[in-house]
Amino acid sequence: MKRVVADLRPSFFVAENVRGLSNMAGGQVLKRIIEEFEGLGYQVDWRLLNAADFGVPQHRERVFIVGNRIGVPNPFPTPTHRSRDRLDAGQTPLFGEAKKPWRTMRDAIGEIETLGGLSNHEVDVRWAQRRPEFVKILPHIKEGQKLCNVRLGPRSVYTWTIPEVFGKVTGKEERVLLTIAGNRRRKCFGPKDGNPLDASTIADLAGEDVTATLTSLLEKGYLIDVDGKFELKDAFNGLCRRLRWDEPSEAVLTVFESPRYYVHPSQHRPFSPRELARIQGFPDDFVFEGSFPEQYTQLGNAVPPSLAEAVARSVGAVLKSRSRYRRAAGKAVRRAG
Repeated sequence: MKRVVADLRPSFFVAENVRGLSNMAGGQVLKRIIEEFEGLGYQVDWRLLNAADFGVPQHRERVFIVGNRIGVPNPFPTPTHRSRDRLDAGQTPLFGEAKKPWRTMRDAIGEIETLGGLSNHEVDVRWAQRRPEFVKILPHIKEGQKLCNVRLGPRSVYTWTIPEVFGKVTGKEERVLLTIAGNRRRKCFGPKDGNPLDASTIADLAGEDVTATLTSLLEKGYLIDVDGKFELKDAFNGLCRRLRWDEPSEAVLTVFESPRYYVHPSQHRPFSPRELARIQGFPDDFVFEGSFPEQYTQLGNAVPPSLAEAVARSVGAVLKSRSRYRRAAGKAVRRAG
């Protein structure tokens, strides 16, 4: 992009990338990018924009970098939407006042819950053949929940509560698993955030002898032995995340093809490309071509059209204003001559 900007010398350029760019290498990567564009003679600024603040039914935070070589402050769009809680509390966003509530999943796809009837509104049913265990797991995941062993609370569904997939456990085994899950990240138990835990620590925390129980959980595949200490085998932060109807979606990624990561709010299946297109803000007459993986890749990598439009309009307004000023100045010069 630097080469193209150097060759074409546009009045403005706009770049977009993932949120992580802002803190990569302690912020040095973004600093380097800005310095290199400044070296081309551009004034450069960046903002972290959330698509939900611009009418997209999705929390999608991305870094937007804007640069210009015409000597004006770099414009960024003013949010038009905000969370209903903040609106009710009278709170306003940092860069202006938004008066509309965030759009939700229900707003976007509520009336197309049944597959079919629209282009790209189908799923590759082979997911159930490739990962049949998910057919049994998904009915256990309620709206707003996820399959997770390392975050305790009502949003987490633990593997040991789905015996038909992961195997049965006794009441004592479940208590030990919960004890490990609730304490494995505590720094007082070790240099790696208390991960893993030794048998004596687990026994002290559980308040009972756990020797036989730990052996049984190792045999059942719920624990792994790490140099004589014990850790959960499935120590993932969350799979099979079932999104909520009345909130914006999480960021659409290329992995939405599989229910391993994200699940429809009320049906036991992944999202169709058309549902994701609506969550991204594409109109229904925008048809996605290619195989299922190609369609999901296009959607996961796309910039939501309404957010792109908001950024473009903010830049366009500056260019139009500058053009009007130049025309007015030219007329004044001609009149004076």
